[in-house]
Amino acid sequence: MINGQKAYKKKLMHVYEIEKDGSWRFILSVISPEIGFEKGLPEKSIIGEYKSSGCQEIPENFLTNPKFFDFLNETIRKHASYSKDVITTVSKIKEGIFEVVDERNDNISRLDEDTIGAFKVEDGNLIVNSYQPNPNYKLVGSSGQFNPPIWLKTKLEEDVWL
Repeated sequence: MINGQKAYKKKLMHVYEIEKDGSWRFILSVISPEIGFEKGLPEKSIIGEYKSSGCQEIPENFLTNPKFFDFLNETIRKHASYSKDVITTVSKIKEGIFEVVDERNDNISRLDEDTIGAFKVEDGNLIVNSYQPNPNYKLVGSSGQFNPPIWLKTKLEEDVWL
């Protein structure tokens, strides 16, 4: 339970302003305030923390939570092959690579730091065991903060309680 604090939506994610030991912390999470204030924030639901108020969306102002990063990649690996959106896209690729892309940026000007990871595609099918996280991906990059595809956001919200 989070007591006496406030939270607000920032794109598809939520920022919690939490006072702890006399200082304010600005936590970015996948959990909505309605649930977060009732149940609390599991550690893996915390994307990271902004270093200062205003939550300036630049990499230098953000500390990534490594547990969320691991949870993110585990969730992609586990659920991508069941997503209708992913299946439809992959069926058009036939052979090659399917990239899981952060939607904070349009595809025209997408940067390497916007690609979360990738799967191999063979015969129009996703090769599940082939998922590779992108080591250059940033949860808050030069194009803004984490903004996953809807299928991924839904699975993150569900799996965070497992």
